[in-house]
Amino acid sequence: MASPFARVAAACLWSLFLNSTAVVGREQPKQDSDHLALAAAKRFYVGQCRPGHSTGKLVSSVWPTDFGQADRSGLPECGTNRSGGLVSEYPKSSGVINLSMAQISVGGIIRGDTLVSTSREFSPPEYFDYSSIIDPRSAAFEGAISQQDLVIWATDTITEGTESDYFYPRRHQPLFVKLTNSSYSWSYEYAEDFILFQLDVHNIGRNRIDSAYVAILTIPAVGHFGRQFLSDDDLGGFRSVVTTPGPCEFEDTLNVMWWADNDGDPINGVFTDKVTHDDSTGWYFRSCPFGFAIYILSPPAVPGRNDWRKATLSYNWWNYSPIPSHDFGPRRLRDYRDFGTGRTGTP
Repeated sequence: MASPFARVAAACLWSLFLNSTAVVGREQPKQDSDHLALAAAKRFYVGQCRPGHSTGKLVSSVWPTDFGQADRSGLPECGTNRSGGLVSEYPKSSGVINLSMAQISVGGIIRGDTLVSTSREFSPPEYFDYSSIIDPRSAAFEGAISQQDLVIWATDTITEGTESDYFYPRRHQPLFVKLTNSSYSWSYEYAEDFILFQLDVHNIGRNRIDSAYVAILTIPAVGHFGRQFLSDDDLGGFRSVVTTPGPCEFEDTLNVMWWADNDGDPINGVFTDKVTHDDSTGWYFRSCPFGFAIYILSPPAVPGRNDWRKATLSYNWWNYSPIPSHDFGPRRLRDYRDFGTGRTGTP
């Protein structure tokens, strides 16, 4: 293989829709062995199968408030009946993992009180919907957009079983929002390297939510599962603009959060896509010369202005440590504040 980053962020692109609509033409899908066991059902119930995407090269589990987390339920995959656990893997069946998990949180101010509902504070769904354009004879064909459509819901209205608020001796205070996570994937060569997510947040409570925001927490872990300590040498960052090549060299908006292994994991000085013995560690693994990203296609519009370009985007990173004094995250002195946790990075 050539340069370890010959295929960077564009090689494996996570995309997130916020309050927008995906429209895709209905080309004839590839009829490979992965699609021979499609289920005819349109709606699946939790415990019946596991939701996720595996039709393209990028594989991922899906839940209303997270994606990419390893699924070890042992259940077959919804819609395809494939066995085996789902992880965030690229390319499919390579054993190269790119993400430990990505979690969604929603926050806002209600009557002067700042509230946040993390992924752990949303109720698990009872069911989810599956659609596919692969088989016109299937009940799952009607209304389908991609080869794997998943629509799954959750609300933050529960308080029983949730953790107490860190700073106040009270139960979790919900925002009363409904989160709808719709996701789409394809096996076409031009679309097999990404999954599209459309995230809709609805206020189902009685109170107005001011200064609302949606946060995505990612925990990268890039490398072949034959290696140990996958996340110890990963790099990441955020690019808001990119300079286009050519004589004009104007800046174009990008807004992409990316991560990758620091060197692509060469084995004995060579990049390889085959599992090989590494003399320096004694492990058997393969290289991972890929970059991964979450690309914000359309943030939500600002109320009253209907212009998503006015939405505020921010990015933060930190190194977590179980020892609070070793925890670190870069901050400007003018913005510094005490988290009240003994940490300077992890919120």
